Amino acid sequence: MVSSSVIVRSLVAAGATLIGVNSTYGLGEPITTNSSSAWTPIDLTRFVPSFQNAYTFPLVGRPTAIVTVGVEPAVEYCYEHRGECDHGYLPALLLIDEDGSAVSVDLGITATQVPTSALVRADGSLVVVTYNKDRIVLRAWDINNGPVPTLPDVEPFTPTGPPVVQWNSDLVVGKTYRFPLGTHCGIDVLGIFNDQNWWIVGEPGDAYETIQFDQRILGEVTMIDDDTIEYRLDGALIATYAPRPEEFPGCA
Repeated sequence: MVSSSVIVRSLVAAGATLIGVNSTYGLGEPITTNSSSAWTPIDLTRFVPSFQNAYTFPLVGRPTAIVTVGVEPAVEYCYEHRGECDHGYLPALLLIDEDGSAVSVDLGITATQVPTSALVRADGSLVVVTYNKDRIVLRAWDINNGPVPTLPDVEPFTPTGPPVVQWNSDLVVGKTYRFPLGTHCGIDVLGIFNDQNWWIVGEPGDAYETIQFDQRILGEVTMIDDDTIEYRLDGALIATYAPRPEEFPGCA
């Protein structure tokens, strides 16, 4: 149950149940209510194994609401399923009934973007617009003569491997951590660790020129000694870093 003081937007109806978007914290998780006082979040972990943000767009209401959700996977999940995180968000199309129960539609393709439009035609068929790589794809089902194909609930995700650290973390010499390295403004700056600013030493390693990445590298940091951190991807050296007192430059 979520607070009655949530900021709700983009309402659609499934019978007497309202489906909206909880934008209190800008995350946009789907929520439902059939009263005037309480909202209930839909458990998205049934449809995606692990996530940190969700962006919801209610498309069609009555008698079953159609809601599209773009789920930003948790970093831990991306480390172990890199290909699934290439497009930034895992798309899902949910059908929500009047009782608030939800199922995930099987689009029959590997959708690479969040479905953007849906409607129920006069003949009762459901039409969805989605994307597969660079192609726009239409999907249609006759919902009067059978249920829409749905996906089974996913298994819970349990991360393995080294822990993920963020800026301002304390690292231990000799221990390896997962740390996504942003590349929008290059990799001269690693981050703040152990209360120090860490800058690149020399040029990036040869592996940096051969890897493919989109705005970040899902690699690992290892503190070799108090003055040395190595950043590696699958064991290959990307760069070496050392502490310097200079402030980091801005990045547009």
